[in-house]
Amino acid sequence: MQHFWQPFATRLRSFLDAAPQPPTVTAGFMTPAEHERLYHEARRLNPQAAERIGLPKQSPFLRGRAAVLDYPDKEVEKWALRNGPKYGVHVDKDMPWMVRPLGDRFKGPGAVKPLSATDMLEIAVGDRFYHENPEAKYALPEQGVSGGTPGQVNPVDPLDTRTIAMRMMRQHEGFSNTVYEDPSPEKNPTIGIGHLITEKDEEAGLYSEDTVLSDEEVEALFVKDYDYHRRGAEVLENWDELSPHLQAGLIDFVFNTGIHTFGFGEEDYGVAWPKMRAAIESRDWEAAATEVDEDWGNVGVTRRNRLIGILLEEAE
Repeated sequence: MQHFWQPFATRLRSFLDAAPQPPTVTAGFMTPAEHERLYHEARRLNPQAAERIGLPKQSPFLRGRAAVLDYPDKEVEKWALRNGPKYGVHVDKDMPWMVRPLGDRFKGPGAVKPLSATDMLEIAVGDRFYHENPEAKYALPEQGVSGGTPGQVNPVDPLDTRTIAMRMMRQHEGFSNTVYEDPSPEKNPTIGIGHLITEKDEEAGLYSEDTVLSDEEVEALFVKDYDYHRRGAEVLENWDELSPHLQAGLIDFVFNTGIHTFGFGEEDYGVAWPKMRAAIESRDWEAAATEVDEDWGNVGVTRRNRLIGILLEEAE
């Protein structure tokens, strides 16, 4: 039986159970001796594979954070590439036999590299939101087994739009119980999880410079903001046809750029991003991604918009 870091075992089990035909897990946690044999064999046969497996003291296999899969056929392999993120796993596009926890990026000696936009996207929806003991290694649960003992964990459900979007928004906005200035040139007063304080808020006496919200009040305000900005994204004519990840990215985009991004609002301000809306509704993903592919003069905004660009480029 193969063993893995427990959170990865949970996600991998659910991923395998959902496949049209379950892939076979041929490798998981390795001892240093096992890893050394695999690594040197890979170096001899396929240097690119050796790079994925990783050097000693750097390999995800030594931490139970990688699996080698054998797919029954190409169709199952294609399914895995499309659906891995729904179950919290990353299937390597160049070498689909290697699967890791979504968002996991090892930075051992000599392996530190700048995070790419794709890495940031994975972090936004992946492993950074799990806080279990990273040293724990458990057996891969048997199919359909649930319970509270190691190796018998409840399978996770595919991430839905709300879960992914709210994680993205938290990642980008942070959390504050008090009023602060956002990073825009206007330095807009903000509170909670990116809640922009409007004139209506001030007129209603809801917020002032001295306002302090409890954690519960911040969370309640965040839910209201999420629901409101989701409505701003749902105006897209083909909304129901989009994947949960793309829907989530678009909600996050509307949260960042404004409720009128695609034409929704209490007052008729038109469509702030008409070309992007038209491209999405015509499924011209390349054109839609081009609309956000520029330097916005703010690292956070540029990174955030490039994330939605990645999701658009990978849309089907």
